[in-house]
Amino acid sequence: MKQTWKQIGSMLLALCMVLTMLPMTAFAETNTTDSDTPLGNIGEIIAFAALDTDVAAQSEEVDPAGDITTAEQLKIALESETDSTVTVSESFTLNDAVEVKADHALIIDNGVTLTIGNLLSSDATLTVSDKKTLTVSGGGTLEVSNTTASSSGVQVWGSMIVSGGNLTVKNSGKNTTGVFAFGSLSIENSSVLSVANTGTNTGILGNVTIQDSLATISNTNGSSSECVGIYPYALAIDNSTVIMSNDENSAGVLIRSTDVPVLLKNNTHVIAAGEGAGIYFGINSGSLTVDGSILELHSGNGLDLSAPDDVSFTGLNSGTVKLAQGVQ
Repeated sequence: MKQTWKQIGSMLLALCMVLTMLPMTAFAETNTTDSDTPLGNIGEIIAFAALDTDVAAQSEEVDPAGDITTAEQLKIALESETDSTVTVSESFTLNDAVEVKADHALIIDNGVTLTIGNLLSSDATLTVSDKKTLTVSGGGTLEVSNTTASSSGVQVWGSMIVSGGNLTVKNSGKNTTGVFAFGSLSIENSSVLSVANTGTNTGILGNVTIQDSLATISNTNGSSSECVGIYPYALAIDNSTVIMSNDENSAGVLIRSTDVPVLLKNNTHVIAAGEGAGIYFGINSGSLTVDGSILELHSGNGLDLSAPDDVSFTGLNSGTVKLAQGVQ
């Protein structure tokens, strides 16, 4: 008899163990949640409340190293503090202030134009921070088109390099600057630079190097004030061709400081034509060195000297200043 009760007890214990292993359904006390989200008869959630808009936006991620098709995406990519390569694959205009905070490579696809447009805030639309480098390449064009007075389309405190790319500067309006290179601007590796300002504006101001590339400077100015292609702190043109053709009251290159060197070297060919000045030296200006290169003057203003005795001239390695026929 005792043995029989033990067997029955063992069976009940085993049954309890099996029951505890079975899945159980939790029944809600009511058929709604505190947020009025409906529940099914057996407690299954069949609807979800939408996230608030600001919460959903916080969860969105943007890859700074992908194809760029909007100004908003470009701002995020260039303000990233991680070095990256970004590709602009569609044309658009950048008006919001953007600061380059790392060493970024900017590729502009063939047939695409990235326009640095009118400034909406700050001192410049695009700023390259100190000790940072922005390298521009690709078959497309970086176009600086600034009409906001007393501002710059691009400010370069660090370095900006156009390598195998295209840079076009065509400011209009009054007293604007396309690229202000406090640090350095380098045009190199078969790049194409085009400066075509209208009005009383400056295309490029600062420290400029043009190497193994082509540059054209053609300014149009209907007023008596100056329109300048390049206003250098220092200018070096190396193994490149530069063609300047400017209207009256315009200058391709303008120098007004005693410590500004202009260097033409390694088979550089500079052609200065038009009614305006090709290279203009003001009073107490800097120096011009023609080293193994040619400065070809097609007009009497091709090389314009306010005070010839104030300018230092040096010719090296058969460097030549050539006057076109009939030029005086």
